[in-house]
Amino acid sequence: MKTYAYLSILYSIIVILGGIMSFRWADSTISLYMEILLGTFLFINSIFLMKENLYLFLIAFVVTTILAIFYSYNFSKTHSFFQILLAMISFFMIGYNLLKISRFKTK
Repeated sequence: MKTYAYLSILYSIIVILGGIMSFRWADSTISLYMEILLGTFLFINSIFLMKENLYLFLIAFVVTTILAIFYSYNFSKTHSFFQILLAMISFFMIGYNLLKISRFKTK
């Protein structure tokens, strides 16, 4: 179960760096604020995910879903490869998170 926490920490770092890169190259302040805020929130949540609490998995699911929608919307506007790459990583994290949540429900 701690594997998801480590993947979530890595994902949150990618999100934070993605926000900085999008601000640097595209001057997108909304991307900067949203990705740094949600990435930091996800990083803090990932540290607490080591406790393997169901509510923390649900919070991570909601934040990751918001990010996936945001990246998909940005891709539809810009057709940038980086946005679709982040969206695909987000959808992978959503699927992995749903797998972990479903295992909580069956216990």
